[in-house]
Order: sequence, then C-alpha cells, then structure tokens
Amino acid sequence: MINYKLTKTKPSKSEDFVIFSLGNEEYAIDVLKVLEICRYENIATIANMPSHIKGIKKLADKMALILDLRLLFNIQPINYDDHTIIIVIKLAERLLGLIVSEVKEVLAIPATDFRFENDFQALVHNYFIQKVARVNERLFFIIDIEKLYNHEILHLVEQ
Repeated sequence: MINYKLTKTKPSKSEDFVIFSLGNEEYAIDVLKVLEICRYENIATIANMPSHIKGIKKLADKMALILDLRLLFNIQPINYDDHTIIIVIKLAERLLGLIVSEVKEVLAIPATDFRFENDFQALVHNYFIQKVARVNERLFFIIDIEKLYNHEILHLVEQ
C-alpha cells in the first residue's frame, strides 16, 4: 500500500473528500467511501471489455473492478507505471478501483462552497458529476460513485 501524507482541515458544516487529478482538472470523492489507495499492479485483464475497464484486482478476500477514469471521461490516456494510482472505493460489499493521475489531499469542503450545482448540471450533462465546489480559486468536480458503479455494472450486463 502507498502511504500518502494527506492534509486535512475541518471547518464547521463541511464534508471531507479525497482530492485527485485527471489531467488538469481536480475531482473529489467522499472520503468515507475510500477503502485504500494503492499502486496499479497485479491487474487481471478481462477479454472483450470497453477500453476504460482495465480488469480486476484482488484485495484481501474481495475483487475490485478497475476503471480508468481518464478513458471513461474522454481525457488523454497515460501510460501506466510505478506511479500509477488506484483509489479503491467500497460501496456496501462491492469494491471499485479508480485509476487516477494523482491523489493530492483530503480536504474538508464547507457546505457554502458547493456552487453552480443546478446551472452546471443543466449546461453539462455529465451523469457522474454530483456537484461542483469552489474553494478559493480551486474548482472540484464531486463524483457520484454510486451512479458510476451502477452505470458500469449495467454496461457490463448489457454486453
């Protein structure tokens, strides 16, 4: 497992998120859904899958479906190396691994910093973005992990 020194600030009435990057943009996932952060290694590939589904990874006694969010979100792909990171998400008894460019920090985002939610979703019909937050000059796209997971499972069943 990779050990990160993650900074954490806690203003009142806030939610904690793991902040990561994909290309030049910053995204966030609810910290309570993150099981672990690990290197991209020992991935078993699955034949005839969409390009963003990289395979499965054994974690303890469970298997995690591994997705490359860059490919899913139509961002320029990268070559995987020793620095490639997977954020493992736990949803009930299911595991989902997300390949990201870089994990940056754990950040408490005040409720007052969630902005443009309705306007943003009306203009950009991105099914996986739950809301948008602006903290100082930084913009974070908050990913709806449940919708992402359910979309992937439905997509696999339809194939």
